[in-house]
Amino acid sequence: MISFRKTHPKRRDVAPKYSRYQRYKSLLKEDFHSRCGYCDDVDSYAGGRRVFHVDHFVPKKHLKNIKETDYSNLVYACPYCNGKKLADWPTNNEVLHNNGKEGYVDPCHEDYCKHFARDADGAILGITELGKYMWMHLELFLRRHAIIWNLNRLDEMISELKNNKNCVNNDALAEFMSDYYNYSKDLHNANNE
Repeated sequence: MISFRKTHPKRRDVAPKYSRYQRYKSLLKEDFHSRCGYCDDVDSYAGGRRVFHVDHFVPKKHLKNIKETDYSNLVYACPYCNGKKLADWPTNNEVLHNNGKEGYVDPCHEDYCKHFARDADGAILGITELGKYMWMHLELFLRRHAIIWNLNRLDEMISELKNNKNCVNNDALAEFMSDYYNYSKDLHNANNE
């Protein structure tokens, strides 16, 4: 199994105070490394910052003491994950995120990645009961997540190969480009399923 993500998101300790939570999107994009907090998809494959959402980790309908604009409750999320999570909150309690089997782990919490891994093809796996709950409810099993993971991996390998002028391997570059093209086609098809 492969680790779920390379870089862990971390919300900044001090954020400006805005009256509308949507105004935090640029800061969240930066803190979440331009990736969905839940599935780790890079935002550029889903339309970028304009298309990504600002999710309330504890859904708005369950907020009692947390403000709608509380930065510590906001998540940079792709439309797929945010659309599936919506107001799902099994505990119905803003301070209790899960019961160990159902519910959610804040994507910025250090334990988030303990609930997921990736197989050799990049597909996301839920590896704990709680991870399986999130995997099912956020539909982390969608093929698009593995495709995006592979596209991003190929982006990095192609960039590294192109930047290493002393070691340009045209055969490897051609193979990476061919794989990249095939994954791009797969993503197009997956988006139309």
